[in-house]
Amino acid sequence: MARVWVLLLCVGPLAAAEPSFFDDAKLDALAKRLITARDDAVEFIFDNQRYGVPARASKGWRVGIDKQPGQVAMERKVAAAIILHNQFTKAVAKGLGIPTRVVGRSTPTTTPPKIRGGFCEYGIVVIDEGVKLLIARYARLREVPDGLPKALVALSKSKWADAKKHASSLRGARALAWELLRAAAVLYHNEQHPARHNTNERGGVRAANAYRYSLGLPPWVLDPQVHSMAKDFVNEMARYRFFSHYHPRDPSRRTLGHRVRRVRYRGRCGENASSMAHGARAVWRWRADAGHHRLLLMNFRAAGMGCGRATVLNVGTTTKLKIRGIYGPGHARR
Repeated sequence: MARVWVLLLCVGPLAAAEPSFFDDAKLDALAKRLITARDDAVEFIFDNQRYGVPARASKGWRVGIDKQPGQVAMERKVAAAIILHNQFTKAVAKGLGIPTRVVGRSTPTTTPPKIRGGFCEYGIVVIDEGVKLLIARYARLREVPDGLPKALVALSKSKWADAKKHASSLRGARALAWELLRAAAVLYHNEQHPARHNTNERGGVRAANAYRYSLGLPPWVLDPQVHSMAKDFVNEMARYRFFSHYHPRDPSRRTLGHRVRRVRYRGRCGENASSMAHGARAVWRWRADAGHHRLLLMNFRAAGMGCGRATVLNVGTTTKLKIRGIYGPGHARR
């Protein structure tokens, strides 16, 4: 990783000071609306009364609107949050002069998508490799300005205490921009260190992380141990032709707890499974069920996905990987 940063230091343009657009009252107002929309969406998703786990109907059951009465209301709240997230992220990236990209459908990113079957894919704007370019610019300065620039430089040097100290003084749009850029470092790390995930599996984790990113939650880190657990169980499903959270043949893989002990993973784990073979599509489909949906937003730290005849997503609270300036040593925050 250090070699990549040295290269960026050589090619990044010189930045004189923190962008003045952070003082714009319109951007601060947009940041407040975004925070409100995010809180409203996440609160609704974890509300058992308004968005409870549905009972399966005996006839005419379909995934989506018929399955979950609160699904359409949830999708509208999520769409509102993602639209504001895309607008804010584009404005921040434009002001900082760094690139963005869209995860999911390329359109629409700023208009409400059509809700079909109670769920839909979104085009989510993310900043991933752009954060490295930005850090490289600030690192070239002899005197780094206070606030966001100093926090980013401390982030790149794994000085968590200094980064937190400089970020604590940020308010409004600056504070929200800091959270976006800090999370973008995890997205960039996952792309550079795929942990033996294939393209399909990496795309599934990318879709889940983009969704968490748009709702203000820290992205998951791709972890080799968690990935091996998910991949092994998917292979077992294909070998013995079953689809379940429980292994019908092998006692050492019977439950999730058995599989965790098998790979010697230390931490709490969760699991989602889908009969779909496409990782990203499975992530969007999980949002059509309250239980699977909530797992996507829970405060885990590491993730791994296995894709074959089915898709399995495992998440955990710990990881041995060290990402500069994101979580620091130890367990995930609870």
